[in-house]
Amino acid sequence: MGVAGGGLDLGVAEQLADHGQALAERQGARREGVAEAVEKQLDGTAIDSISVIVGNTGGVARSRTGEERRNGSHLASVRLHLHERPLRQVSPVEIERLWRRNIGNLPGLANVSVQTGRFRFKPSVAYALLHDDREILERAARELSAFIGSIPGIYQLSDSLAPGKRHFVVRVTPAGKAAGLTPTGIGKQLRANFHGIEVQRIQRGRDEIRVVVRYPAERRRSLRELASERIRRPGGGEVPLSTVAWIEEKRELAALTRIDGKSTVLVNAHAELTQITPRQARRKIEQEFLPRLIAKYPGLGISDDAGVRQERHLIETLSLLVPFVLIAMYALMAGFLRSYWKPVVAMAGVPIAFAGAIFGHWVLGWDVTAMSLFGVVGVAGVIVNDALVLLDRYNAIRRDNDAIPAIAAASAATRHRFRAVFLTSLTTVLGLSPLLYARGDELIRFVPFVVSMLGGLVAAGIFTLFILPTLVMIVDGRRE
Repeated sequence: MGVAGGGLDLGVAEQLADHGQALAERQGARREGVAEAVEKQLDGTAIDSISVIVGNTGGVARSRTGEERRNGSHLASVRLHLHERPLRQVSPVEIERLWRRNIGNLPGLANVSVQTGRFRFKPSVAYALLHDDREILERAARELSAFIGSIPGIYQLSDSLAPGKRHFVVRVTPAGKAAGLTPTGIGKQLRANFHGIEVQRIQRGRDEIRVVVRYPAERRRSLRELASERIRRPGGGEVPLSTVAWIEEKRELAALTRIDGKSTVLVNAHAELTQITPRQARRKIEQEFLPRLIAKYPGLGISDDAGVRQERHLIETLSLLVPFVLIAMYALMAGFLRSYWKPVVAMAGVPIAFAGAIFGHWVLGWDVTAMSLFGVVGVAGVIVNDALVLLDRYNAIRRDNDAIPAIAAASAATRHRFRAVFLTSLTTVLGLSPLLYARGDELIRFVPFVVSMLGGLVAAGIFTLFILPTLVMIVDGRRE
């Protein structure tokens, strides 16, 4: 799903495959009534129009293997087109929360999801269960889903245990083997009779017509016709299907997932930040339930998945790249300043900037996200630049007059570069501060980045103008 016009998309209903289009249409109409109820609760100022799509979810579905289009008669979606601000006072996130509360129980659905805007966030509470035994894997996944569903603040719980279409399995009886029949041969005959077999293609202008031969519609409507079917033997003649084969109806999973060659079931959920954070939910699951589940089913493997896996990979990537970046920065500063200890003093402002970013999140009431980390990385470059400006002036003063003590040189360098450092931080803070009040549907996701920049810049300015000169005086003063 994606934003259409200036609006918002909410709601995807994925129906059971054997219920078909009729159920999809009924549930789509019901969810349209839910959307109208939400509009009434918002005094008619939020939703501009409502559209119902049957047979498509209005976009693409993400999976472990990539993205794929979602089409089928068992699918339906409801799309809300929102008014532009300032007519609409509430944010899409608030509308989404109200939408979920009004949906209630929708019987007959395999999966229900609610999404907002162009950006799609993967589940923040997600696990992949691995085991060689399919039955044990399904029982463990259902128990885990039940525990996750009991946690307050968890919504949109789903798993990969959705059943697929019904199908028939053909097994040859001893009489069928004696007659020279095989399951493949019997299956081909049944498919040709009931589904049809192509016998000719006719070209008419730019169109191509396929000619398919099969039983008439009245002979393909019930299982009774299948039970009374006759199979042709390789040596000639026909025998009843019930004599040469056993027909068993089965229903497997709609999608089979494997990780490292083992059968896998995915359990996904989202956390409502107003009630519980994803980290708190995962800690509760991993401390209170997963040890008992692993002890109950030996050989069961459990790993993070979806958004949790991405977050872990991001942290692992940063943990590898940040040390290399710091080493490169140290080497460049050491060559420029011609000193081994001054770059260390300058880079001491990086953790101080990080502390300032965290403090800014705490004061302004924002959660720390991946965008916050990128803001800290940006502030690190600013604080190193300010430190270089100050230390370069300090070195110039000491080179011009060796008799000047460290405390006097540091004080003079701070006075000379105060305006440059202060104005750099001040103009950047003033330029970014309007984004703190941005409540647009697209800009609000970048506010944590701005909060990190602002908090880090304030801490960086204090460090450069007050703490850095003090450190220089302490180190150089002791050497004198």
